Amino acid sequence: QLSARSEELEQARAEVRKAKEEVAQVLKQKGVAMRENSASYEQTLKLQTEQKALQAEKDIVSEERDMAVKERDRIVMDNVQLKKSLDTLKAQRKKDGREFSMMKLMLEKARHSTEELGRRQAQDKAGRRQLEETLEEAH
Repeated sequence: QLSARSEELEQARAEVRKAKEEVAQVLKQKGVAMRENSASYEQTLKLQTEQKALQAEKDIVSEERDMAVKERDRIVMDNVQLKKSLDTLKAQRKKDGREFSMMKLMLEKARHSTEELGRRQAQDKAGRRQLEETLEEAH
């Protein structure tokens, strides 16, 4: 789009140059009286050329501003998405931490239960041995 605007500007300048050449030819043919009118006409053409150049520049600046606004909006949306992802990861990490703590606690309870069971079995074995010895002595 920017190159199309530049081409339009060049085309407009070429038309102005051609018009100036035509004006110069007419002046030669018509004489001095026409020179005053042609000066006014040339001034008008010059102003029109400047106006077209300014409009093309304004259009380019407007397009650049629109692109900058779109880029800013894209960056804002990316940041929002990243924040959501980060919040999700933090929540998952917190949940995983709680689950890990619970599993660690369950493991500790299981180890304690296993140790307690081992002690009871040892006591039961010792009690059984004592009972057997007592029975043997009784016979």
